[in-house]
Amino acid sequence: MSPGKAAACRALVGLQWGDEGKGKLIDWLAAEARHVARFQGGHNAGHTVVVEGRKFVLHLLPSGVINEGCRCYIGQGVALDLAALLEEIEILRQGGVDCAGRLAVSPHCALVMPHHVQLDAAREQQAAGKIGTTLRGIGPAQEDRAARCAVRLGDVLAGAARIEASVAKANCQLAGLHGAPAADAAAIAAEIAKLAEQVKPYVADVPAELEAAAGRGEAILLEGAQGALLDIEQGSYPFVTSSSCLASGSAPGLGIDLRPEVIGVAKAYVTRVGMGALPTRIEGKEAEFLVEQGAEFGATTSRRRDVGWLDIPALRHALRLNACGSIALTKLDVLGLLERVKVCVAYRLDGERLASWPPSDRMLQRCEPEWIELPGWGALPDKVEAYDELPAACRDYVAKIEELAGARVEIVSCGPERGATLWRT
Repeated sequence: MSPGKAAACRALVGLQWGDEGKGKLIDWLAAEARHVARFQGGHNAGHTVVVEGRKFVLHLLPSGVINEGCRCYIGQGVALDLAALLEEIEILRQGGVDCAGRLAVSPHCALVMPHHVQLDAAREQQAAGKIGTTLRGIGPAQEDRAARCAVRLGDVLAGAARIEASVAKANCQLAGLHGAPAADAAAIAAEIAKLAEQVKPYVADVPAELEAAAGRGEAILLEGAQGALLDIEQGSYPFVTSSSCLASGSAPGLGIDLRPEVIGVAKAYVTRVGMGALPTRIEGKEAEFLVEQGAEFGATTSRRRDVGWLDIPALRHALRLNACGSIALTKLDVLGLLERVKVCVAYRLDGERLASWPPSDRMLQRCEPEWIELPGWGALPDKVEAYDELPAACRDYVAKIEELAGARVEIVSCGPERGATLWRT
């Protein structure tokens, strides 16, 4: 189904712990957009797009890149690994998707460099303080940004990079705290300079281009990575990512406030990878079934995702944080295959009923869910043209989510393919 009339600017963000299906929906919405901009995260995120049986896994490039009519942007809020970006561009080129002339990269992106990856790995090898990162170096690179000693792409191209200072800082921690080998500053500086020259043709003034596009009334999509429950400030801290995953992060991440209409993406159930609480966790055969049927393995690390029933307190929290106008609900085709499905409507903590998200992951770990139970709806039709064609039990499940979450489900996804998506209005 067509995504309908394009709004001037939409932001698509995750409402859970990531892996909600944002890549597929960005690709679908991009059919009627001229511009798609990624505003945060790094190549620790993985967005999967399936088009006519071909699978594309994107980590840095916006998911709209498969649509040849889209110009794509990587904003300054993205932690940029130059080698990973060039590899992704080449993989797409070999698959028949050419980025030439369609990609704009902000020179203000902070770079993820080899010593950041080394430091990330050294930390995760120690049990104390382990977060469960993707080992891509994103956290250490973002620490440099906050400490105002990051190396940005434009610095390298201008010959004013302070790579040696960044490596020296990392080496103090590698050797002093972790007993790990030191990084080679000269080798890293030479490598980064070479990679930056290859990326140079894509460098552009991202906020100026987006401002001009908005002035012309052209449709713009803003693509978030990860999800609200992984947000550095508002997520299940400390088991979070190192950037803001909220729609409000699009303004600093792109250098322009486009005041987008916000669509939040949620699975019909929840998943999580890495460390941290998952209060609605499913165990046993039902969990294995959802993992297998839903292909619940990370697009970046291939790690098996933990699965849980839909968590309404967490969903309400994420909706509020993002000021979402509507919900896009995915994986209905997977969840409905279970005979009965549960929904968490509240928590109990130390005997007290909590209808809202607790303020820390430590408290979340002690929460016990309060459930309601609904019937499954079986396999969905291979091709659904209208929302009313979905089974009644499936529509009842959607209606119950709307009632409990206080937001309308405007988009439903019934399968991995681009076309298996319905816009209700």
